[in-house]
Amino acid sequence: LDPEFHVENISQVLLNLFNSHDFGKNQQGPEFCTETLSLDILGLVKGLGYYKKCDLAMHVFEWVVNRSDSHLLLSNSVVAVIISMLGKEGRVSAAASLLHNLHRDGFLIDVYAYTSLISAFANSGRYREAVMVFKKMEDEGCRPTLITYNVILKVYGKMGMPWHKIMEVFDGMKVSGVAPDSYTYNTLIACCRRGSLYEEAKEIFEEMKLVGCVP
Repeated sequence: LDPEFHVENISQVLLNLFNSHDFGKNQQGPEFCTETLSLDILGLVKGLGYYKKCDLAMHVFEWVVNRSDSHLLLSNSVVAVIISMLGKEGRVSAAASLLHNLHRDGFLIDVYAYTSLISAFANSGRYREAVMVFKKMEDEGCRPTLITYNVILKVYGKMGMPWHKIMEVFDGMKVSGVAPDSYTYNTLIACCRRGSLYEEAKEIFEEMKLVGCVP
């Protein structure tokens, strides 16, 4: 990234990017143009994140959101990257507001965007808010992934949740068809260690070996 680049020039750069995808002249049609443009936006935001240019990435995000066709161009992948980026910068409240506003405006939030926010809350020690987002996600019928479950199980352990509550999440994970991995089992064993649950830890360890996970 050119160190001489100024934030106020971002609008022109983005306009040039959009104009390079000539929707009228492209033989593969407008849908192909929209998809490739959406991928370009994702690549741009990821690249800015890599170079720790969070504010510039937010300018790109807001520029896209304010467009009339933002519902076609904005993907949950971009949202997840932005939320993760804000979380790493310690701007977790801003990340939560961003997701809330998108949801209010009718944007369908997927599991990856929700998981990014759960992780951001968890990493900043805001465990109760992480749990609230998890429950909201489930209430909306959004199925957690392995990463989501692993994050929330670790959060439950940090909060000192009762063992039966931790097992409710773990059992729900297996019922939903998400197979636990070594990280899941190690997290559960760590939860047992905090609560001096030695018998429970032994049972988890035996199950871990039974399913072929390496301790």
